[in-house]
Amino acid sequence: MAVSYGTVTELPEEMIPQEQLSRISERYHWAAGYSKGKDVLECACGAGQGASILNHVSSSYAAGDLDENLVSLSRRNNPDILFKVFGASRIPFDDDSFDVVLACEAIYYFPDISEFLKEAKRVLKKNGKILIVSANPNLFDFNPSPFTYVYPSINDMRIYFHKNGFKFLSAQGGTNISKVNMRQKLLRPIKFVASKLNLIPKTMTGKSWLKKLFFGGNFVAMPRCLKYEEGRSVSLDTLSLSENDYSCKVLYFVGEKK
Repeated sequence: MAVSYGTVTELPEEMIPQEQLSRISERYHWAAGYSKGKDVLECACGAGQGASILNHVSSSYAAGDLDENLVSLSRRNNPDILFKVFGASRIPFDDDSFDVVLACEAIYYFPDISEFLKEAKRVLKKNGKILIVSANPNLFDFNPSPFTYVYPSINDMRIYFHKNGFKFLSAQGGTNISKVNMRQKLLRPIKFVASKLNLIPKTMTGKSWLKKLFFGGNFVAMPRCLKYEEGRSVSLDTLSLSENDYSCKVLYFVGEKK
């Protein structure tokens, strides 16, 4: 039976914490910095909220997802953009087609990360860049989502890049734990216990009440399409390429095709 990733994906009009929306916008504006004037492919694009940002800055942009319902939603909200149904281990584009391949908060859903990297390398042009945004599994209160396989740490990603023909260019961190609100800091031990006891709901709907408890503050509706903010700076922590990080919620990896 096919997995429906819509149950674990942020969908338009869902109410989400302002911090979560800021993180989603951050990762696409970060990717936009590598995508200006480039041919860009996004794998596992979800509902396509970030597509308009990358389409705005790139020379060409295409995207796809394994979930047909999410692709239909992406097409509906971005009628001028090419979306295809495909899995990340079988990318339906020719060799040497793109300057940039992107996967945001999705690599842990791929059954075989190496297969994805091999396909990404195939469709990338010489010296093309692969951009990966992923949750940091080394936080003590980390809670994995359903349907996931491997959440790569920095050390893991270094090995994956090396064995699949990529140079590891950079690792950065977003949403440093030291900068989150006091409510989140105080409740982290409770989240840790709840995760270990398997008490955290598995779907976005089920998690909504929990997010209100942990995040507090204002909730906002997830937009259908995020808007590109000209001149927006993305401030991330520079991380070591040789050791894991224990301070940031989000990891940003950049590799280059050898």
